[in-house]
Amino acid sequence: MQIVITVADFDELKAIAKQILGGETATAPAVTPDPQVIPVLEETPAEPVEAVEESVKAEEPKTYTQAEVRKVLGDLRKAGKKEEVTMLMNSLGYEKFTDIPAELYGEVMEKAREL
Repeated sequence: MQIVITVADFDELKAIAKQILGGETATAPAVTPDPQVIPVLEETPAEPVEAVEESVKAEEPKTYTQAEVRKVLGDLRKAGKKEEVTMLMNSLGYEKFTDIPAELYGEVMEKAREL
């Protein structure tokens, strides 16, 4: 339910408030509907917190540790993809794994998944 009250000034608002609260029994000015008042739209149910958290997680790139990246690249080498791993590191401008900065681990993992 929505109640819209239009008042001329602050004194009129105080008089109405006092009447509503029982402070004075003076008659309040007549309230007429304002045809320009836009009706309130029905409230839509709020999105569950879990859904919001999941969407935020999906937007944030996963961070990897050096150990995680080393393991994945080591497993690829053991699987016979030594040359591909070397090419991946070279494509980033690095010859040794230890030279790759941590901020590129996500990119390394993405490219490793493609191998």
